[in-house]
Amino acid sequence: EEMWDYPLGARSLAVRQKQLYVKGRPDRQRDLEEVGFMLQDGNAKLGWLAVVQAAAIYSQMHNKVLNVPLNFVVPGPPL
Repeated sequence: EEMWDYPLGARSLAVRQKQLYVKGRPDRQRDLEEVGFMLQDGNAKLGWLAVVQAAAIYSQMHNKVLNVPLNFVVPGPPL
């Protein structure tokens, strides 16, 4: 529930382009790479954890491939 409507696409772009949450943090880069996030494509603790959790959700939905479109939002619950 906490991840419903999370703007993962926009956050992924910021991680790739601006090194949001990962600059100077090889441990965080490894965390993302382990779930299939490609950093070479194209900082609050809670913010970082949200990115990792949302990335894991996307990874599960897409066979451990994290090529997240900019407009992807973690879906809410079924109606």
